[in-house]
Amino acid sequence: MQQFLAEFIGHFHPVVVHLPIGFILLAAVLYVLSLRRKYDSIKPAVEISLLLGMLSAVVASITGYLLSTIDDYDQVMVTRHQWFGIVTAIVSGATYYAYKRNIIYARWLIGVLVILITVTGHLGGSLTHGEDYLTQAFENYSESTEMNMKPIADVQEASVYQDVIRPILSAKCYGCHSKRKQKGGLRLDEIELIMKGGKDGVVIEAGDAQQSELVHRVFLPREHEDHMPPKEKSQPTENQIHLLSWWIANGAPADKKVRELEQPEDVKKMLFALQSGVEEKKSVAAVPTEPVNPAQESRVSALRKRGVSVIPVSQGNNYISVNYINADTTADSLFVLLLPIKKQVIWLKVDDHPITDADLKVMGQLNSLTKLQLSNTTISDEGLAPLKELKNLEYLNLAGTNISANGILQLKDLQGLRSLYLFKCNIMDSEYELLSKAFPLTTIDRGGYHVPTLDGDTTVVTVAKKKD
Repeated sequence: MQQFLAEFIGHFHPVVVHLPIGFILLAAVLYVLSLRRKYDSIKPAVEISLLLGMLSAVVASITGYLLSTIDDYDQVMVTRHQWFGIVTAIVSGATYYAYKRNIIYARWLIGVLVILITVTGHLGGSLTHGEDYLTQAFENYSESTEMNMKPIADVQEASVYQDVIRPILSAKCYGCHSKRKQKGGLRLDEIELIMKGGKDGVVIEAGDAQQSELVHRVFLPREHEDHMPPKEKSQPTENQIHLLSWWIANGAPADKKVRELEQPEDVKKMLFALQSGVEEKKSVAAVPTEPVNPAQESRVSALRKRGVSVIPVSQGNNYISVNYINADTTADSLFVLLLPIKKQVIWLKVDDHPITDADLKVMGQLNSLTKLQLSNTTISDEGLAPLKELKNLEYLNLAGTNISANGILQLKDLQGLRSLYLFKCNIMDSEYELLSKAFPLTTIDRGGYHVPTLDGDTTVVTVAKKKD
């Protein structure tokens, strides 16, 4: 019960802490005005403001102390902020007494009080947002500019943790899990501490991204209380999540180079984006405007228990995106679990996942799909046939499959198809003209990019010329 009361009262600190700041600054402004004869009548308001500032400073100190006992912050900064808060409360009391008694040094105490409340507020802001909060915009601009100017010169020779993973964690996780602040007792700013985990145990199961709490929390719905980063914070991109999962699946090494890790085709593209400094721009299929009811939570939970990620595509609607990146590949077909929520599923990502033609028959029944990713799978031309029922499909990725031109032509009646990816498919150069005529409104990406190595860090990307 005592712990509950401490936590309940302590959580009022972010609300109460702004009151002494406002009252004390108001008292200072009113005092300066009251020095002029025409504002002489507002002197009683100065006294009232100082009284309210003193009382709220005391309450803020108490709630702040209780909050410091239940949350995880850098103890040095907490102690510094705490003592400045206590001194502010004491000085505010002395200032109120001096002003009420018309003691001459009250004016100097008001000046000291303004300085104290400013320093105390800054320390509190540093605890919440970081010591570099005021200069972060300049640093972010500088880092962003430097990143655009100097991408990783040779990503294959780079350190996979230091050069690929650590920047992701720094941008998305250090705000809550670093030397400054350790929510849940977890720090992610040093590899040893990452592997150690926090109060709830380890967050990385080296070699198994699916069972790693770090990945699990990223894939939780943004509105879920355990989703990380918090919904109001900047979220990692799909590429960043994929690279993080890839690193963990390869044992989360601290000292290996990128080239020493196995790299699926999609990972190679993401790594190349780090080297070129230009992330691949993916077409985003539209979200239907017609409203649908929320998917049954029991159906969604059944998928998540098998390692399937299910997240909303955007706020304000009930449509969802399903990703099989960490799905249990040893289980029976998981795609039948999509049928009860087929009205809500509009984006489906099954890249690098073992699927069969029978699975594609199930996908052919997901008639709300606007985006489907099947790259690097073992699907066949015959298995592709059921997809012609997906009348709302706008985006289809078949890169790295054994699909032929004849298989693709089965989908020519998909009038809404706008993006078709056929890189490394079983299609001859001469057949692309036929496909272009069959899909006049579709952008067909056939890959074949040539990246020459130039002197310095610069690379130029061009499309390979068609063979005669």
